[in-house]
Amino acid sequence: MVGILVGIASAETTMTDTLTANFTLEQEQPSAPAITGLTNSTPTYDSVVITWQTNQTNSNNRVKYSTNSDLSNASWSSWANNTNDVRIELTGLEQGTTYYYQAWSYSALDSNYNTSEPSSAPYRSFTTQTIPHGLALANAINANDTVGVHASYADNVVTITADEAGEAGNNITTTETIANASFASGTLTGGDTASTPWSKFQDYGVGLWTSVGGLIVLVVIVVVLGLVLTGVINLGSGTTETGESTSIIPVLIGVSIAISALVIIFSIVPYIGYSTENVIPMTRDTYASNTLTFTGPAADGETVTISNGVQTDVYEFDTDNSITPGNIRVPIS
Repeated sequence: MVGILVGIASAETTMTDTLTANFTLEQEQPSAPAITGLTNSTPTYDSVVITWQTNQTNSNNRVKYSTNSDLSNASWSSWANNTNDVRIELTGLEQGTTYYYQAWSYSALDSNYNTSEPSSAPYRSFTTQTIPHGLALANAINANDTVGVHASYADNVVTITADEAGEAGNNITTTETIANASFASGTLTGGDTASTPWSKFQDYGVGLWTSVGGLIVLVVIVVVLGLVLTGVINLGSGTTETGESTSIIPVLIGVSIAISALVIIFSIVPYIGYSTENVIPMTRDTYASNTLTFTGPAADGETVTISNGVQTDVYEFDTDNSITPGNIRVPIS
């Protein structure tokens, strides 16, 4: 009996325990970014920079802005995405104008979660700089005028007109960097200049030949000169010889001599004028369209460049007489 009990007590016993734990993996829930430090830079004539920070490193951001204090008829800026340090530049603004704006930041997970600052009126605002008015292009100081243009200013519109055509085969063109400027035309189109400079006296002889009065005078001079040279008219006695022996041949010779003399005279006269007045060039053709206009106003230091393909003028708008050498100063009052 004792032996059986000992055998049972020494038998090996094995026990197993099981622990069960349940875990739930949940996706990050989107939340609206918080906006802090909203401010704007000092505006220029046509731009401003809006900056702020968010508490989400990958927020998407933009600016709503308008010239109306309630943000009606508003425009939206471009996006600044995946950042918490936001910098957005607004460009193409009107000079001397007050704008109201509102910052918007969106969750990168769900754009329905967003924040606007300020959330309602009154909104933040800034005013662009006013460009000085009073361009006096008609009184521009011409430091190096080689193209032959003039300009005028009225009602905030500058008109530049070509006085004459450019070199043969070249049109006058312009480039501009005027703030808010828009050119009605980029090229002055039209004819070429005369192949050689014309003198103001060059047409003298030709004009006399081609005019009716000139022809009458010419005929009278030729006839009288011919009669004098052949002796038909005697200037010494004041009488006219009418003898039957008078031959037509001397008359023809005299007329030929007179015509030759006149041809020589009228050929020389224009060249005499040409040689003495060669410094006065005149254009043969004019432009079909020779006016460029742009709407300003202009800012100090901005320029308009005008070229005829050979020479170039640069008009520089200036307020403090610091005109760049070689440019044409356009005072801004």
